[in-house]
Amino acid sequence: MAAASRTRTRTRRDAPATRAVAALETELVAGSPALRLNEFAVEQEVGRRSRELGAEGLKRKQRFQRDSVAFGKRMTAETAALHAGWAPIYDYGQIIPPARDLLHVYGPDVNKTGSNVYYQLAWTHIDDTQGAGIGATANINTGVFGGSHYTIGPGRNAYAGLGVMITPQLKWCKLGVRPFVQWSGYDTLYHVVYDDSVDETRWATAIGMLGIIVQSWDHSGGAYYRDARMFYNVWDRSEPNPSGSRDYDGYGNVTTGLSAEVLATSDREYAVWVCGRVWVAADPGFAVATRAGATISCHAPFMVVQEEPF
Repeated sequence: MAAASRTRTRTRRDAPATRAVAALETELVAGSPALRLNEFAVEQEVGRRSRELGAEGLKRKQRFQRDSVAFGKRMTAETAALHAGWAPIYDYGQIIPPARDLLHVYGPDVNKTGSNVYYQLAWTHIDDTQGAGIGATANINTGVFGGSHYTIGPGRNAYAGLGVMITPQLKWCKLGVRPFVQWSGYDTLYHVVYDDSVDETRWATAIGMLGIIVQSWDHSGGAYYRDARMFYNVWDRSEPNPSGSRDYDGYGNVTTGLSAEVLATSDREYAVWVCGRVWVAADPGFAVATRAGATISCHAPFMVVQEEPF
């Protein structure tokens, strides 16, 4: 069962970027078997309910739903403040020397030159539609990217990424991808009890992730292949009947697992992405309901893509 989605991309190389994002959408929008089975199980459980909440339970449910809308709006404000906290720390036109022939160093296009030695691709994807507490951003000029999501039901993702296009100079090589990412984030998990007479436990989950995606095509734009797609958790929180919010921050580089290596050839063109992702899920019950929200805000001052002969 596929979820509706909203996706944005901005680029200075329209055709390659369109291919890259279209390929990502084909893989992401359809969802995974686990997601489809989880949603099917929730529908079955809802369909089996025969009891109805009493007057007090209905009041609590309505209050929880109203509070959830207000909470989502507050998440939007907190997320905007989180993204605004980053500032460029390098001026690549002055500090970074010309890259060696096989060592390519990319960063934010601070001066908006449009040069392909900077980030060229920006991509966002949101399961369902953007709303209170739900959004994503990616900016090739600042190097800032990130997303947030909020749910009172099944699991949902928000993705954001920056990317570059590269055709190796070597006929055959190992293409090593090594970004450096500063990141900050938070999650918020809550529950409400509609009916105190029912002993019920429900879970909520929020996960923040960093990742790398590498795609390639032949020079005619065909023969698509996903060379790498890896994400790892920078935080993972799942609790029964939860109440509370947490802040997180850190960095991602080769020492933390944020790196990839793929076999590459000059016969193909490659899109290399560094991405941030959040996943949230809330378990809707009969007597207990939960909500889950999370945001990750990332700043990538540079990304190294190196051709290594073999």
